[in-house]
Amino acid sequence: MPQAYFSPHALRALALALWLLSLVLPGIYVADGSTATGFHLLLASIAWLPVALPLLPGSAVALVSLGTNLLMVSALRRVLRPRSGTRTPAWVLPLALMANVCVASSWYHRTAPWLPLNGLLSLPGYYCWIAAFVALWAAELRESPPPISWWCGLARRLGGLALVVAGVVALGLFAILLLRPA
Repeated sequence: MPQAYFSPHALRALALALWLLSLVLPGIYVADGSTATGFHLLLASIAWLPVALPLLPGSAVALVSLGTNLLMVSALRRVLRPRSGTRTPAWVLPLALMANVCVASSWYHRTAPWLPLNGLLSLPGYYCWIAAFVALWAAELRESPPPISWWCGLARRLGGLALVVAGVVALGLFAILLLRPA
């Protein structure tokens, strides 16, 4: 049975459709309790840009996340002219996806409380936006998958990181047991 999959061109078109959908869906709560669309959030972010630059490094993740929207312009160019030859580097899309996820995380809201991204995770616009970047990354991976040595190196690094985290957690639990009052 042949395996069905989307072509890179179809995945880019899907990414663009999801991105455009995220611009018209509710994306953020505003001060009066109503919702604003993703397009409103994008325009507000661009208007907020001159204020954000002096606040670096606190706003660096938000600026990178805002800049990831430019990847969709590149994807549009690739959909309209498939043989254009310009490609997004393979390392850019995972970093873009990570920045976009970090902007909505509770960690970021504690470190940047001045950034009013209220209810981002409870509205559908954010999820369409993230899905657009996942589809775009899938298109790049489908077009030129990384060599197996890249995956092995990634697995080795993740395994080492997991061992370090497990060691730190075990050491912390051991210290808690030792220092617990009798």
